[in-house]
Amino acid sequence: MAVTSLERTVADCCVSLHPLPALVVADHALALGMDLPAARESVMSMRDVRGRRRALLVLELADRGAESAWETWLRYLVLRAGLPRPVTQLRVSTPYGEFRADLGWTAFRLLAEFDGRVKYVPGALGAGHDAGRALFDEKRREDQLREERWGVVRVTSSDGAGPALARILGHVPDEIRANLRPLRQLPPPAPAAGRTNGRQNVR
Repeated sequence: MAVTSLERTVADCCVSLHPLPALVVADHALALGMDLPAARESVMSMRDVRGRRRALLVLELADRGAESAWETWLRYLVLRAGLPRPVTQLRVSTPYGEFRADLGWTAFRLLAEFDGRVKYVPGALGAGHDAGRALFDEKRREDQLREERWGVVRVTSSDGAGPALARILGHVPDEIRANLRPLRQLPPPAPAAGRTNGRQNVR
């Protein structure tokens, strides 16, 4: 069966898909070892292709640090809004130990995390998984970060794009918010799976 290289496949996705799923693909491909300059070359080699400029932007924004599609979704929201590019898997040292957050900005000491429900469900991660302990540890971790003057924003899929972004922006310094330059090339994300008529199905 004839196949294309990883770089060419990602280039095709960046040209043909909505930028958000294209960014999910590009993030994962980078984590697998994709050659980013080669992917850019693949985009540039396409003739008479609409969306080339946006595809190059997606590749520019790709980050090997994203560990899930939802983390990419969260990063897409803040990048589209014009916030400075966050550090993925940002490590924060405190007197209580080192912690890691999905996204963060050291310049204004803000951390953002996508919080899934699965780790708080008893047994969801295996027979030995203690959901109560996971919840307790998460609270202690957050308290310790706040003691060190870090803002922490937790986002879930039920928040939706607009409310999730608003919550993060509410913790951004006024001077940063006043000078945001949204990336107009990035369209809004599609509604999350499971949403119908403005309501989210509970599963």
